[in-house]
Amino acid sequence: MEDLNVGTDDALDQAASAGILSDGWRLTQNVLDGLLGRADGGIENLSFQASNSINFFGPVAYTQLTVPTQREAVLAVVPGC
Repeated sequence: MEDLNVGTDDALDQAASAGILSDGWRLTQNVLDGLLGRADGGIENLSFQASNSINFFGPVAYTQLTVPTQREAVLAVVPGC
């Protein structure tokens, strides 16, 4: 993907209304919940790569308790070279 837009639904909607949101994929808490918070345990590791940019809008604090360990999983941003 070229761009990744990270933020709350409201923040991403406001950025789109202001004309500053790229055409990239939207990563919100609801999307992460769907990927990581499934009853069968979901995915343990998730990696994204954007060729142009990763854009953050509004407050971003993505956490999710993993099932069945109930440990907290945190979104980590690791810049590539």
